[in-house]
Parts: sequence; C-alpha cells; structure tokens
Amino acid sequence: MPSPPSTSARSTSATFEEAEGRIRALPGVRACSLVAGPYNVIVDAWLRSTAEVHDLERKLSRALPARRIQDRSVVLRTVKLLGRVLDAEGRSVRSVPLLAENPAPGSGTS
Repeated sequence: MPSPPSTSARSTSATFEEAEGRIRALPGVRACSLVAGPYNVIVDAWLRSTAEVHDLERKLSRALPARRIQDRSVVLRTVKLLGRVLDAEGRSVRSVPLLAENPAPGSGTS
C-alpha cells in the first residue's frame, strides 16, 4: 500500500514560486503548499513504501539546496482514499458519497 509522507520546510516568499515548480516536478509529489507558520512549505507525496521517503528527501535537497527539511510525518494507514473506504490491506470495501442524499434540516444545503 502506498505511503503518503508529508515534509515541512522553510522558504522565503520570494523564492517560493521557483521552489514550487521544482518540487512539483519530482516523482510522487502530489501537492506543494505555502502556509503560515515557522515551517511554511508543506510537501505531500504518494510513495510506494516508507523506504522511499529518504529518496524523496534527497531529491528535494538536490532540487533546492537552500531548503532545509524541518519536520516530516508519514501516514501509516490510509482509511479513506478518493471516496472509497479501505480495509487493513488497502482494498476498497465501499464508497463514500460526496453529498448526502437527504441533507439534514438546517445544514445549509438545499
């Protein structure tokens, strides 16, 4: 089952556009976001195994030598993916509707 790691780093807003393009071009990278806080760059990736996390970090360091990874996290088990509930083996067991068929009264949807 693929492992979605997330890394946090620091970047100046002036260099973010260039950094974003280089990061998004790396294999496995799903999103690159600039956020508020001490570690203002978040990179989300989709890898085949947790062993590939170090390879991704090496590629990030080569693409942007001035960028320093400050924190990382790895999702050990994905419960839901693309509207599907997954079992412990990562197989789809049922779908999750995007919209409720009968919205609750007062929920703001019509």
